[in-house]
Amino acid sequence: MKRILLLTMCVCAFWSAKAQYIGLKAGYNYARLSGDMSDGASMTAYHGFFAGITMEIPLSNLFSVQVEGIYNRRGAHIKSDIYGKATLDLDYLSAPVMARFNVGRGINLHVGPQLEYRIGKTNFYFDKGAPLPVTHVSDEAIDNIDVAMTAGIGYTLDSSWFFELRWVQGLTNIFEGDELTLTNTGFSPNYIFKNRTLSIGIGYVF
Repeated sequence: MKRILLLTMCVCAFWSAKAQYIGLKAGYNYARLSGDMSDGASMTAYHGFFAGITMEIPLSNLFSVQVEGIYNRRGAHIKSDIYGKATLDLDYLSAPVMARFNVGRGINLHVGPQLEYRIGKTNFYFDKGAPLPVTHVSDEAIDNIDVAMTAGIGYTLDSSWFFELRWVQGLTNIFEGDELTLTNTGFSPNYIFKNRTLSIGIGYVF
């Protein structure tokens, strides 16, 4: 029992020593959905934002593990010749785990997987008010879990402020393909749509 307790204390002390770079970050999301729209419908980019906490765990002078907890607002704007306009708002709690390569002069490259959980209710309606369910998509039509890959570049100043440019590519379909309320809303019949986001942000490491 004493050995287990001692080992636990050593592991905690090790990770405490390693996890010495913790910071806050926020920024802008330029978000789109990949996928084909039906004839007479189009989709444009969504201007969102993100905010959260980041932690860097150095393993050497050149390599670190970077773990984050981020709130992300994404989505899309949809226009239909028949039903009018609608906005799809998607709110996620995102947890990227990335390999970070410190290449020198404050510059780093980072890449890794990202798990996302959708929060809140998402119901969007077209503004022309045709009979339901044709003009809306219910919350049940949107998957709660999204998996993505993240890649980016960052620059940290001597003053501990940092800047990041990052691309997030969704790997899974955001829609439940058999959901009836997707019918006739402008999305193509296969309903394969994935999140794509270009993010630019600023943060501070304590």
